[in-house]
Amino acid sequence: MRTMFLLRPVMFVALFFAMTDQLSLFFGFVQFGFEEAPTLSTGSLKSRSSILSPGYYNANSSQVDHNVTTTQSPGRTNSSNSVPSNLHIAFMGDSVTRFQYVSLVHYLHTHQWVQETDRPNILSNKGLHHWLDFYNVSSSLVQDKCDCHRGPGKINLDRSFENRYYSDTANNNHVAFIRKMGRAETHGHWDPSTAFSIERAATDIQTNSSMMYQWQHASWADSIRQHVAKLSPKPDYLVFNAGLWKGHDLGDPVVLRAIREALDQTGIRGIYQTTTRR
Repeated sequence: MRTMFLLRPVMFVALFFAMTDQLSLFFGFVQFGFEEAPTLSTGSLKSRSSILSPGYYNANSSQVDHNVTTTQSPGRTNSSNSVPSNLHIAFMGDSVTRFQYVSLVHYLHTHQWVQETDRPNILSNKGLHHWLDFYNVSSSLVQDKCDCHRGPGKINLDRSFENRYYSDTANNNHVAFIRKMGRAETHGHWDPSTAFSIERAATDIQTNSSMMYQWQHASWADSIRQHVAKLSPKPDYLVFNAGLWKGHDLGDPVVLRAIREALDQTGIRGIYQTTTRR
């Protein structure tokens, strides 16, 4: 049976993928305790290190069957010297999870982590003051496909959307982010079976807030079955997180059971990340 394991981070989330008996690949999904520009603000976070264990799954154990490999990248300035390949992972959650997606795909594309001094900074939003700026700049830097729109001011969950798809065919890396804000539905415009390969320029971000969505899913479990599992290639792992949204339903055992059943049925390993406020 596939299982979930829970992480309690947030400034730093670590995932370990076993590659061979002797070697494992370490990913740090870095977040700089971000303080966003006023129009983008969602708050600041601090890390926790404890790991909770209902359905605990040890990602370093021999149970992991994942064909992640690495290649060397010359001229790197960061501390790691390996670039992953054969990585298929999806993220689903709020802005906390989105920034982890952006951090990872920036590394996959540029072979360097985003630095706190970078301007504009796609993890802290320093130098970016509008959502369209953020979508265009971040998508241009990481070369992903962004089915994205959000107007100024307080977020309208019905008329905004952010689903992102990164594909590196040379290294066989495919990473997706599906926005889910607490109990709100997921929705978007692109067929999951072609989302990684859709022809769209990085800066051609959708500004149309039309509610004519191609897909809408009310629950975490339905989003997993009907969208995440239908991505091509299908993710091996799903990182999901309710982030800073009050009243989310991830504390409900019925919801968690439904998520676990969806993961088991689709053959995806789940990583449930909790969030704590500073």
